[in-house]
Amino acid sequence: MSFKEISELRKNGKLEDALAFAEENYNSVPDDIWNKRALGWVFYDLLKRYASQNEYEAFIETIRKLLSLELDGDEQMIFDQCAYQVGKMVFALAGDQAGNLPQIMDLFSILKNFHLSKPSASYSFLFKAFHKALKGRNEYMDFVKWWDFSNFSDSDFVEDEVKGKKIISLVEQAYIAYAKCLLALKAKNETNSGSNFPANTVEIDAFLARLDILIASRPYYKFPPYYKAKLLLSLGRKEEFLHSFVPFARQNMKAFWTWELLADAFENDSPQKIACLCKSLSMNTDEKYLVTVRQKLASILVRTRKFVEAKIEVEKIIHTRESNGWGIPQALLSWTGEEWFRDEVTKKDNNDLYSSYNNTAELILFKDIEEEVVTVTHVNIEKKILNFIESENRHGFFKYGNQIDDPNIGNILEVRLQKINNDGMYSAYTVRISRVTTCNTLKYFEGVTKIIQPTGIGFVEDIFIEPGMLLKYNIAEQQHISGLALLSFNKKKNSWGWKAIKLNEHADFKNELSL
Repeated sequence: MSFKEISELRKNGKLEDALAFAEENYNSVPDDIWNKRALGWVFYDLLKRYASQNEYEAFIETIRKLLSLELDGDEQMIFDQCAYQVGKMVFALAGDQAGNLPQIMDLFSILKNFHLSKPSASYSFLFKAFHKALKGRNEYMDFVKWWDFSNFSDSDFVEDEVKGKKIISLVEQAYIAYAKCLLALKAKNETNSGSNFPANTVEIDAFLARLDILIASRPYYKFPPYYKAKLLLSLGRKEEFLHSFVPFARQNMKAFWTWELLADAFENDSPQKIACLCKSLSMNTDEKYLVTVRQKLASILVRTRKFVEAKIEVEKIIHTRESNGWGIPQALLSWTGEEWFRDEVTKKDNNDLYSSYNNTAELILFKDIEEEVVTVTHVNIEKKILNFIESENRHGFFKYGNQIDDPNIGNILEVRLQKINNDGMYSAYTVRISRVTTCNTLKYFEGVTKIIQPTGIGFVEDIFIEPGMLLKYNIAEQQHISGLALLSFNKKKNSWGWKAIKLNEHADFKNELSL
């Protein structure tokens, strides 16, 4: 029976007949490529039938029969299609990862004999399957080394969406999983031997080079910079870590884990380490994520004999662990038995401690960005956006969010800003109300009013006063007043000038101003 006739039997669902005729043809002339192809495609259909956990033995037996045909590298099409079925079987086995690990690794071993198209949709499908089944295990590294990260398809770099939920790209998932494996192996090696394994260090260095390429080509990926930083720290390259991680940390400074990782770059009990841990704990985060950070800080507080603060942290940890049904580490149990822990504490929290280290923490991220003094020129309360001016050459707007409460026009701020675009938009890293009461964009004035009719606009020398403000304060012509003026841009005249933002008819107004 011909190849075409066997194909027709397959398409009509007569798989047993197709198998019988294909095997007969192959056994009679085993070197004929068309006989091999016909039987190979029957085996493919059988793999589709057996691609479920309950049919594993039949599935693996069929694969071995397929490989026994010794199809060469020109037959990638059949191998690519069979790869989909291998992936389906791996997905089925992945539900019970630990119990099915031997079967999964058997499939991996057999897969090495396939002639596969790279990159291709089927090759990526294989990666998805083994990624799900092996991530978090040492075997994941073996699979990745064989599969090779250079074989990702363009579509693998794009984030996905499942049931309306966005999922990071397969590539980003893969790099994260591999980095975790390297970190786990590094920690295991150091625990077992007390020293670095050179091979592990070489692997990390090689992966760091690959990570650099990914970060440069996909700067919008969120987590690769984070894991690059963790890998650098694992190698003890703290200065390089800080140089690499700080830009990422600035973009994620409201995440507790950003500060927790930064803390690892500094020596025990150092002000910088304490500052990072305090900053981490000052973030608005669910307590169940903070137990490790609290214990790190508590250890330092105990060593430095700040027992009041230490007790507060320990009590919070114990409360969280007991609320979640978690065990209490021995270190905490030991502390609770010490004399200092039995002393009464009237404080409810360590917020004052956290605040005292705020400047130290911010300097770690922004020591290369100087604070500047700016004046608020407009506030959009609903969107929490304010406009500012530092000088005629530097002005714009930024979102202040929850960094300050109720800003007003004329407030003097101390800020650290990063320009985002040429439309005047900035990102504000730090914002605080300044203790400074004067600056070059804000000035006190005093004098006699001149009101121009019929427009009703007023002036005190070069200070412009809007008609509405004159009416509000009931200011008349030739009246002696004082006030506060802000440097402003006049769009109609295309020039800079001074505009009153506060008025007072009393001469002692200067002493009453409070920003």
